[in-house]
Amino acid sequence: MEFRLLTETPAHVVRPILNVDGKHLVITDSLDFRADMSTKYVCISYVWGEGRRPNPLFPQMNISDHTLAALNAAVCHFDGLCDGFWIDAFCVPTDRMKKAATLASMRAIYGRAAQIAVVLTPESFAAFHDIASWDVKGAPDPPSELLDRLEKDPWIRSVWTYQEVVNGPAVTFISENKASPAVDGLQFLNKLGHFIFELNKRRHLTPFDFRQIYPSLDAFQDLLVDWHVSPYLDRSTYQVMSCLQRRRRVEDAHYFYSMIGTIAAGPICRPLDPTVETLADAFMTICEDKGDYSFVFASNKRDTRPGLTWRPTPGILHAVLPWSFGGELQPGSRDSRGVL
Repeated sequence: MEFRLLTETPAHVVRPILNVDGKHLVITDSLDFRADMSTKYVCISYVWGEGRRPNPLFPQMNISDHTLAALNAAVCHFDGLCDGFWIDAFCVPTDRMKKAATLASMRAIYGRAAQIAVVLTPESFAAFHDIASWDVKGAPDPPSELLDRLEKDPWIRSVWTYQEVVNGPAVTFISENKASPAVDGLQFLNKLGHFIFELNKRRHLTPFDFRQIYPSLDAFQDLLVDWHVSPYLDRSTYQVMSCLQRRRRVEDAHYFYSMIGTIAAGPICRPLDPTVETLADAFMTICEDKGDYSFVFASNKRDTRPGLTWRPTPGILHAVLPWSFGGELQPGSRDSRGVL
């Protein structure tokens, strides 16, 4: 893969320059990612949405109309605290082969970052600010319309953002409106969890009721918990299946790209023209190589190929009980007759 960053440079440098928040940023030459790299960089996690605009560095390409706002906010909050920024629209190479290799390495790229900057829309960030400011003592019932706004947020619902956050060492939430103060990931989890707990208690809602009403927020809480405990516990394949089947995707292939990006320990070869079936097979093979067979606890029909009748049929994997789980991996081994 090619690993490049946006870094600050003098204005007279002869190469395409991005002017962001008063800074002159350029794309570095390809860095040696496999070496012991001491560069501190921030990965920017955001959602593209539907709007597009020309790419100022690669005029033949389009970028999201949220890209520059997300980059601007991250530069504003982390300027002087890091050596560079990684954002997909500018740092993923345009060459088809190199792009595929880079996209297959998302876990490594996000996992080595000093910080993950999650950029929410101003509307969603304002809703969280109101949630964080809500005081249980003498306050009326928690206003559920704040949760309604977060439930609709495209970042919270996206299947892509799971792999970006869950492997990050540190997560900070910021707004496209760069004037809003940043919020630490653990603080975000605690404030949101407290608000939801009080709402459920006062309205006599069970966790099952809450999931029915707010499926995306429920999955979002699981994501933050998964990120928080990941340094201490192995993340099973089943846990990833459970979380991702409750997140939105535009294409079924995106489900497996995010799954593979979460599970694979390092860069992998990503097929250029994959099908859901080949991606499912590749995902299960990666899990077997890792020694985790918990994907067998899927409600899919079993495979009919000789020696694979214990495996789920290749396709979107549906967890038998899609809930947040901890615990160890499911060990197993294969031989000529099947699996133990």
